[in-house]
Amino acid sequence: MQNRFQHFVETISRYFNRVLSAILHLSPHYIKSAGSDIPLKITTNPTFYPYLKDCIGAIDSTHIPAWVCLEDQVRYRNRKGFLSQNVMAVVSFDMKFQYVFAGWESSASNSKVLQDALSIPYNRLQVPTGKCENLYIIFN
Repeated sequence: MQNRFQHFVETISRYFNRVLSAILHLSPHYIKSAGSDIPLKITTNPTFYPYLKDCIGAIDSTHIPAWVCLEDQVRYRNRKGFLSQNVMAVVSFDMKFQYVFAGWESSASNSKVLQDALSIPYNRLQVPTGKCENLYIIFN
């Protein structure tokens, strides 16, 4: 991004963090959680219903290409050899993002990213009461 916008990395980082902070500040007012209604496709399908009747969505992670400074490149180099960050997302049955947790280096395990998402004081992944036993996690 530094070459593309012809600004110092520090300047790009500062403004990126300001925008991200503003989004986090506004998110409680504009981002709404999915309802707890079971989708019709599940309730009317005897194959899906017994297994997914209490499921509220799916968690998965993926690797997104990243540009990082030279001293951090070892941690961000994935098993395929390119630099990336491990991004975890929660998606409801209607394919709407409910939660996104980005920024972990690609060398971090998916379980570590999930553990961090459940424990950080800000932007914490919150599982509705009584739904924890029905949390299905999909990791590649």
